[in-house]
Amino acid sequence: MDGYWIVDPCARTVEQYFIEADRFGPARGLDGATVIASRVIREGFTAPVNAFFDEKADLAGRLGG
Repeated sequence: MDGYWIVDPCARTVEQYFIEADRFGPARGLDGATVIASRVIREGFTAPVNAFFDEKADLAGRLGG
């Protein structure tokens, strides 16, 4: 596993953790229009964090669904 996310729907934020020197490094806190990327979800996947919490956002389209 190269990393993991903690998603807080109440705060509408995502914390992104990555491996650094064989350990998980400090969190990268993301919110609002900040763009998050993931090769695990799909190569080239990017989306603004607020798309995870906005019913009108086309997140399914970004996921290929």
